[in-house]
Amino acid sequence: MNSVQSRIRQVGALVAGVLLLATGFTGVALAASTSAFAASAVANTYGCYGLLNGFQPSGPYSFSSNAPATVAVGASYTDSISETGPITVPTTVGNANPPIVPVSVTETAVNLVFTVPTGTSLSGTPTLTGGSGAGTWSIVGSGNTVTVSAPGPLTGGSSYAPPTVNLPLTVTAAAGATIADTFPMISSTMTDDLGNVGTETGLVTCGPAANPAAFDSTSVPPPPVQAPPQGPVANTYGCYGLLNGFQPSGPYSFSSNAPATVAVGASYTDSISETGPITVPTTVGNANPPIVPVSVTETAVNLVFTVPTGTSLSGTPTLTGGSGAGTWSIVGSGNTVTVSAPGPLTGGSSYAPPTVNLPLTVTAAAGATIADTFPMISSTMTDDLGNVGTETGLVTCGPAASPARFWWIVVLQPPIQGPVGAIGGLVVAALLGGGLFVVTRVRRNRAVQN
Repeated sequence: MNSVQSRIRQVGALVAGVLLLATGFTGVALAASTSAFAASAVANTYGCYGLLNGFQPSGPYSFSSNAPATVAVGASYTDSISETGPITVPTTVGNANPPIVPVSVTETAVNLVFTVPTGTSLSGTPTLTGGSGAGTWSIVGSGNTVTVSAPGPLTGGSSYAPPTVNLPLTVTAAAGATIADTFPMISSTMTDDLGNVGTETGLVTCGPAANPAAFDSTSVPPPPVQAPPQGPVANTYGCYGLLNGFQPSGPYSFSSNAPATVAVGASYTDSISETGPITVPTTVGNANPPIVPVSVTETAVNLVFTVPTGTSLSGTPTLTGGSGAGTWSIVGSGNTVTVSAPGPLTGGSSYAPPTVNLPLTVTAAAGATIADTFPMISSTMTDDLGNVGTETGLVTCGPAASPARFWWIVVLQPPIQGPVGAIGGLVVAALLGGGLFVVTRVRRNRAVQN
């Protein structure tokens, strides 16, 4: 290489770096884009670097995909990617103004390198459809890249049409993710006849501009919403306390009028009802046969509800109805709400708890499930055991382990966003003496929903 070519390389490298900065390849974050991707092709200008170390605009090239708008977690689909206009072999090299026009330009070993979309994996062998103008096309998939190649040769000013690339993919992303098709890297071996200066051969690589980072996206929605029960759900309770006896009770049935779905941060009223009367027991302990006191008296009845996880009280809980145990009252504190009545009640009598109205605000993230769980029921019991004497103490009744809930709400995902662009692009380091380029393409951020 003569000194003139060496100087051209050095100046070209410096100008390339300046152009990178001038065109915004700095890694500074852009504002998120919430617009949906168009069904048609999306264009992007490319920058090429290599021969004469020149950074040169190319394209724009337009890519499109037939990938579905949504796909389920773990599902498989074929992503067919097409370049919608021909790619033309350049007739100039470098970044001089005016550009250098070689006597001739020959292009061989054309490669388009696609990245397997993040959140997917290849589930089969990629295939090609069509393609012309550059010889016989081939495709190889390895890891997270798929390389489409043709041997050429092509001459400056001629064009070729890349084939459609068919990627068999399986979704590995979680619900709420966005799977994006990103623009490929395009490279080839170029030979420039520079006349009296000589002939130069080398790799030329073209990379997409920073924005848009993707030309298509597929969202991964949450799994289908499981509808809550249409009526009350019953659960058997176990009671413990007097005579240290564990004794089955109920079953008691609870229901809620809460919605089946609710948005992040929304407020709603959860009205919870016990649908059948609760009966005061006439026996105590777990003996067989059970102990039957002369009399049973129940006072200080309490139903203790837990504020559903993923919500918080946004107001004062209220009561509707209720009978048989005196005047009902309600107190909310922290994550518990206690409903109380003074009694007294006698063994064998029944009472109807009131409907509990909880004003709630959703604090859970999208995709969470908010559950209404069965309350604890307690009271003070006095048993007259005749000659044995009288015993007074707290009796607490808790629900069996399953079902743990009688109603549930799914927190809906927010609207799916397109990939969030971040200015990235090409970072070029030049070893000025030898003209060697080390090129890294900065990966762009994509929006992901939980």
